[in-house]
Amino acid sequence: MSKIAILTDSNSGISMKKAKAYGVNVIPMPFNINGVEFLEGVDLSHNEFFRLQKDGAKIFTSQPSPASVMEMWDKLLEENDYVIHIPMAGNLSSSMATAVAMSADYDGRVIVVDNQRVSMSQKQAVLEAKMLADEGKSATEISQILTYHKDDASIYITVDDLKYLKAGGRINAATAAVGSVLNIKPILSVKDGRIEAVGKARGIKAAQKQILQNLDKDMEEKFHSDNIDDYVIYTAAALPREEAIAWNDKVKEHFGAFSQIEAVPLSIATHVGIGAFGACLCKRIFK
Repeated sequence: MSKIAILTDSNSGISMKKAKAYGVNVIPMPFNINGVEFLEGVDLSHNEFFRLQKDGAKIFTSQPSPASVMEMWDKLLEENDYVIHIPMAGNLSSSMATAVAMSADYDGRVIVVDNQRVSMSQKQAVLEAKMLADEGKSATEISQILTYHKDDASIYITVDDLKYLKAGGRINAATAAVGSVLNIKPILSVKDGRIEAVGKARGIKAAQKQILQNLDKDMEEKFHSDNIDDYVIYTAAALPREEAIAWNDKVKEHFGAFSQIEAVPLSIATHVGIGAFGACLCKRIFK
């Protein structure tokens, strides 16, 4: 049986510490903050990021350097036959296209998978890739299975302050101004690897309700199963610990099933800011 290493980036929400526990590998994403480059989870914590963001720092997302990616591939291939690399969705970052181009020089030993996921759903794809590898699937089979199931996940997220979406060009200034005055919370989703606005609600409680309603609807109309055992549930929040736990408890109560709390990856946090929260359903490959 071939030895296969599973590699992702910190857009998955998987920390370096958790990566070791899961038996996978993570490339930290770089960020330019006030002209200084930081690496997520290495020399930039989530708390420090949000402090700088709140203080008005100029933050730009970036992609790992080609050299650092190839260095990671070369290191993994010293002890493995193949690398399955699962970056952030190609429509959200140029790191996917760069990785695909570079993998052409590795004679099929590096397979880059664009299953159009980010954050909670990307994490689930990584964990499933690891389970498939442990089960004895080939690198090609793993890539095909992940691609086939790429749409078997739904994420909905809302924000507390529209200024970050405005700064990132996601909404215009007039919409941001009106939304802030009326306490309008946009409901965002990841569709085909892109972040899109799919609704709006007035106030946090209404936004929470709409997120849960959207997930209920997807279970029926998108996934065609109302059996919660067919899904893995996640919540993510850029909130104080108590509020994040309260949101997660609300999701668990709604579905009557366990839900995992995750941090919002900083690539997403750059656009949504502190106070954002969301939930995700991933239809299981394994039951």
